[in-house]
Amino acid sequence: MFERIEPLTLRVLKLDVTSGMGSLFKALASSFAQKEVSLRHLRINRLPKAEAEEVHESLLLFLTSFCGLKTIWIQCDDCSKISTDGIINHGETLKILFIVNGGVHRQDKTKCMVAGDLQQIATACPELQQLCLNLYEIDPDRNESDILGPQPGVTYVANDFEEALQAIASMPKLKVLRFTNPPNYRQTYFRPGELFRWFPRSLQSGTERMAYKARADGVMQYLREHGSNVHFLAFSPTEKLNKATSADKHGHVWPDYYYYAGRLTDVKGTDIAVARPLVHWKTEYPSVMVWKEA
Repeated sequence: MFERIEPLTLRVLKLDVTSGMGSLFKALASSFAQKEVSLRHLRINRLPKAEAEEVHESLLLFLTSFCGLKTIWIQCDDCSKISTDGIINHGETLKILFIVNGGVHRQDKTKCMVAGDLQQIATACPELQQLCLNLYEIDPDRNESDILGPQPGVTYVANDFEEALQAIASMPKLKVLRFTNPPNYRQTYFRPGELFRWFPRSLQSGTERMAYKARADGVMQYLREHGSNVHFLAFSPTEKLNKATSADKHGHVWPDYYYYAGRLTDVKGTDIAVARPLVHWKTEYPSVMVWKEA
């Protein structure tokens, strides 16, 4: 299979949907096993749905056949989640992780990253700086609150999403976080006592700007309260959606919203974390890879 290239000298491997991908991974795994490998950046823009099961098995075999990847970028439209075993095998060197499983399946634990996955990654990947994922968001069997963290008079039990945020917050070098969940995946997150609690979810409306800002504030506050160093936060799906015709007052065009970490002193004199709108991210922060599409 490798008559024209020497796989051990490859530094970047970029693949799109193609048949025979499973066979390719198996061949690479065989070539890499117990050898010094130069590959540092892996980018799979789409996994072939028709061969998903075979590709998943061979991809795991490939990822565990060597160490040293700095970038793992894997996207699949509708398939089961990628095993974290292959990811954490590169934990000592991994800096950029783009792992989007199953598109809009935010209620399916078999297709989205869950808290347990993030806890493993947080432990094994201390160098991780940029993270993009479709995170398990809503338990369809539970009527979950839209307020993150403890509430007065209510026994607090962290849900899966909050536990996942706690795992993300424990990643010491993580600076950039992007969620690719659908744009209307849940009502806005709020802290107790905030003025606005519920917003209409009509797409492209002016209230979307307020809803996303409040959602970003809630997530940023929760992360900072748990020791996170995340500086940039994005809500930006990978699906091909019809965008709004014009930008809102923050300069965002639905469904893509970008923020950076800021500070604010509330009426009680408490210093709290807030999410400031980030408009010119393409020109101001070109090194942020997980914001870019293939």
